[in-house]
Parts: sequence; C-alpha cells; structure tokens
Amino acid sequence: MNGTHMLNKIFKIISFYDNARWSSKSNYNLINFYQEKLTDDSKLLSHWLCYITDRQMDFTRIWNIAGFIFSELVDSIKKKNSIELLNPDKDISFIKKMRNNGYAFISRSKVNENKILLSYGFKSEEQVTFTSRYYPSDYFSILYTFDVLKHFDYSLTKYIVNQLYKHKDSSDYIKRLLFSLYLLSYYEIGQPKKDDLVKFKKNLEKAKKRTEKILKLLDDDNKNKEIFNKEYKKFLSKGNIFKQKRAWCSLRDFFKSPEFKPFFENSLKSENVGSEIINKLFT
Repeated sequence: MNGTHMLNKIFKIISFYDNARWSSKSNYNLINFYQEKLTDDSKLLSHWLCYITDRQMDFTRIWNIAGFIFSELVDSIKKKNSIELLNPDKDISFIKKMRNNGYAFISRSKVNENKILLSYGFKSEEQVTFTSRYYPSDYFSILYTFDVLKHFDYSLTKYIVNQLYKHKDSSDYIKRLLFSLYLLSYYEIGQPKKDDLVKFKKNLEKAKKRTEKILKLLDDDNKNKEIFNKEYKKFLSKGNIFKQKRAWCSLRDFFKSPEFKPFFENSLKSENVGSEIINKLFT
C-alpha cells in the first residue's frame, strides 16, 4: 500500500476527518504569514506550530493571528539560531507575560497595513498578541520542538527526510513518520501550568534532556532501533496513534492541501529527496 492510500485509509478511520471543514480550497489553512518571502520549510513549520495550538478555538483565528506570529518566530529563530526568542524574560521574546499574570505569544513586527489583522481590531502601530486555549502546554510543545530541530538546522523538512529514509521500506512508514512527529512535539509534554513558564533556564534544561532522549530513539544504532520499535509498538497498542489529531491533520495538509502540498514537495526536492520516494508519497 503506498503512502497516500495508507494516509487516506487512516483518515477514514479517525473521527476528526471533517469533510465539511476541508471541502473547498477556501477552507484550507491559508496562513497569514508575516511576510511572503519565507522558505517552503519555514511555511511548513509555521503550519505545524499553528496546529499545536489548534484545540477548541476558532481555527481561522489561529491561522490569521497565530500564523502571523509563528511565521515570524520561525524565520527569526532560523536567522538568529537562538531559542532565547522563547525566553519570557527577554525583550526580544515571542512570549510575553500579560497584566493578568497569564502569557501571550507576541509578534516582534507591527501590524502595519496587514488587512487581515486590521480586520480583527489590531492597530497598525501595534504588535500582535495571541493566547491559545491551552497555552502552557502549547508553549512547551513549541519550545521542545525547536530544541529538537536545532539538531536539524531548525528544519522540519530535514527532520522528516531523516525519518523517511529510515522507514521508507516499511509497509507502515507513514505511521512511523507520524510517530516520529509525535516525538518531536507532543511526547512527554505533561500538563504544565502558567507558573511553569517562569523559570526559562530550568525549562531549557528539561528540553535538552528530552531532546537527548528523542535523538537516542531516532538514532540508527541497532540497540536504539530496538528501543524505537518497542516505543512505536507501545504507541500503536495503546491506540495513541489515533489520538494525535493535530499531528495527523498537519501531515494530511502536507499531502493534500492545495497550498501546503506544493510547499512540501518543493521542500523535499530542496533536500535532494529522490523522485522514487516523492512518487511513493504522492502517487
């Protein structure tokens, strides 16, 4: 069974495959990027971060507001090579403590003439703020994601390609890829509270320990392959693979979205992925 057929089969099984939401191109996740001159990988990673926050909220607000912030965050972290941009204590941070002692994601750029943001009531001279419904866990998912991706040049595509080559000959390679993406952003997040955002140094240490564990799982060493397979089988046996709505939806868009499928294909080609693998994924 090829990749696309396997993906479609899984989408039919899981209850969140909502045809009404995705029935037309206008409903797909057209992110309000902070600027258009972004790499395809940066657009994919911005999309991935948007889905992290997609829980019990108006999805258009996520793509229009959070998408603006996260696309700038992705672009900035890649250029500055610094996770300090997620340190709430820094003026340059993309996460800010608010007057109510909660936190909000915040852009560094101002709204200017962005018509979408202006339609939400933001002023042209303002920075954009966004608070997701479950922002403490979303923040840690994003922090942990970047800590892993720094070992892949902050490239989601390089991370995916790394896993594709390892699992391309497995009959369930799409599910193995999904498990790898689960490890990237959703593994061992727990249920953090807003007060847990205060100690950035401590949180960064936790992120590094988690990253070490994940990189070991993803390693090619035979012993580590056994550990990966053991964790993967556990993931399947507990039915967790069908509980990863956000990861599946994002991966689905990479394969099927009129906007993101070309970004994904082009980004794979930029990493010199062979036509055999690309055809296997998209045909």
